[in-house]
Amino acid sequence: MSRRTIIDALLPLEDCTQTGARFVPASGEHRFHTYADVLLRARTAAARLQREGLETGDRVAVVLPTSIEFFDAFLGAQLAGGIPVALYPPFRLGKLDEYFARVRRMLGKVGAKFLITESRIKRLLGPAVVGVESLRTVMDAGDLLADARIWRQPAIDAYHPAFLQFYSGSTVKPK
Repeated sequence: MSRRTIIDALLPLEDCTQTGARFVPASGEHRFHTYADVLLRARTAAARLQREGLETGDRVAVVLPTSIEFFDAFLGAQLAGGIPVALYPPFRLGKLDEYFARVRRMLGKVGAKFLITESRIKRLLGPAVVGVESLRTVMDAGDLLADARIWRQPAIDAYHPAFLQFYSGSTVKPK
């Protein structure tokens, strides 16, 4: 069965209650989310992004560790018609100046209008977003969940990019 858009591929998951995604944080205590739950959370995130003014084709930078909140933001951006761009969170506090410069270049290169992160990372990102002219909204992933009923399916076609990704080695001079 051929899919026309990323949204066409995601919507059938709303009936998938037996399989899903398992997240194992450093604490070792795993959390399981059925794909139906993942999709419902993504729809609520999409509704919130739409309410915040996201328009079809807007780039959404996602700076989060692997987690259900990453899925909320990434899939939510797709369901809202945005184009998510995953950027890695800061790992080493000793190299923050280099990290800020790389993230600033990547945000500018893709023309990110939205940035979704978590409160701990958000406190660190200030210098990374200074001077990024396209950036309108910085959101906390915890604030994404809204009312899924207000989500409206965007008009996208098969040529609409599903996501943008920087390839290894391109973070110094983004490609």
